[in-house]
Amino acid sequence: MNLAISKKELAGIIVLIAISSFLHLFRLGAPAQPIFDEVHFATYASYYASRQGFWDIHPPLGKLIYGGVAKITGVKEPQSFIHFERDDQNRPIIHTANDEPWNNFPYISLRATSAVAGILLIPLVFLLARLLGLGSLPSFLGTLFITFDNGILLQTRLILLDGFLLFFGMLGFVLLLLKHVRFFEKQKLLMTVLSALALGSAGAVKLTGFGFALAVFIASMAKNEKVNIAPLKKWHFIGLLLIPLFLSFAIQQILIPFEEELTYLAVILGTENRGIEFFESIKTLPFGNVLAIFAAYTANVFLTLTAGLSRMSHAAQSTVLGWPLSIKPIPYWIGSSETISFIGNAALWFLGFLALVWTVFGKMLRKIVLPPAIHFLLIAWLANVIPYLLITLIGRPTYLYHYLPAVIFSSLLLAAIPQNKNFAIVIIGIVLISFILILPLTYGMKFLNFGN
Repeated sequence: MNLAISKKELAGIIVLIAISSFLHLFRLGAPAQPIFDEVHFATYASYYASRQGFWDIHPPLGKLIYGGVAKITGVKEPQSFIHFERDDQNRPIIHTANDEPWNNFPYISLRATSAVAGILLIPLVFLLARLLGLGSLPSFLGTLFITFDNGILLQTRLILLDGFLLFFGMLGFVLLLLKHVRFFEKQKLLMTVLSALALGSAGAVKLTGFGFALAVFIASMAKNEKVNIAPLKKWHFIGLLLIPLFLSFAIQQILIPFEEELTYLAVILGTENRGIEFFESIKTLPFGNVLAIFAAYTANVFLTLTAGLSRMSHAAQSTVLGWPLSIKPIPYWIGSSETISFIGNAALWFLGFLALVWTVFGKMLRKIVLPPAIHFLLIAWLANVIPYLLITLIGRPTYLYHYLPAVIFSSLLLAAIPQNKNFAIVIIGIVLISFILILPLTYGMKFLNFGN
């Protein structure tokens, strides 16, 4: 296939990239104190930069990126915006410093790193839509929708992991589809390998990032002509997916002595926990330190999912069924008269879900054969919702921001519906009005107050 992008399309995408850049960088330094989970990832970044041990349920890749930026911007000592200790009943408790200022921590640089990932989503979404064959208007509409989603905007301008997860996942999809473009026809193997590594990188940021790879596997098994892992065999593809995960753990081991991490893990598990001795014994094996840290990480994930977090509740936790309706926004930061809350573009999320339902019931139940592009978007949405359904079943809290990967695909399904420009203009108007109304909660400012 040829990927012919007209000058008009290119100009439109450049405009959307410019808008996204402004939206991501506007008031990036406000407020000058940690917002929500920034206390975690800023702390971990400083610990990587100073090569000190710490522990977290997420894989290392996203935190390594922040750690690298922290190191480059001059962080030499660990700065703890979060503190673990054990109470009188030997239970781990967490103290956070959301109300304290950043002081000399280079938080703007780390927020900007997240913002870059969010901005790069814009061309990736457009390329995905065009490579799937959605056409010029649907591709532009879908990209515009993502540009004006409050949830994606907020989550990719803070020191959080979701921007990296979305970036690597979308990059993996684009690389996989590029092998069908005539220019890359002789590099199909290379593009598939690069795609697997990018998709694996999404999982190396957060384990739920493997939902992107799951979508590829389901589409490949369903014999989707657009999305498949050929010419690789499935086990080769799986092996490539795991490389970024193991490599990020290896880099972590190089940066931080395992003994440092065990000391920190002992605070969480307890010094008398037999697991500590087991992890220390693994070190005698070849590549023992890397194996030990990976085993410890796996145990930590298992314990967190089946024990610790499953007994916890949060006022802002929500269920998968409520996400398309934007139920349970999350208060991220409360100032004297302003609030930053995580809530997506409510109209976009609801209309996107209606588009998905219409596609399923309006076409599939009438036995209308779905185009490969629509077929894959449905699969991608489902693959990025299934992990959270399973998490809910074991009792772990889920939150509204977990819906972000699926929002991209429901938004593209919505963009594929308009058959004429007038209908498209109506949808754009609704989405933009919703975006503007929610914008004060995205930036933490009074309505139409563009001051600092």
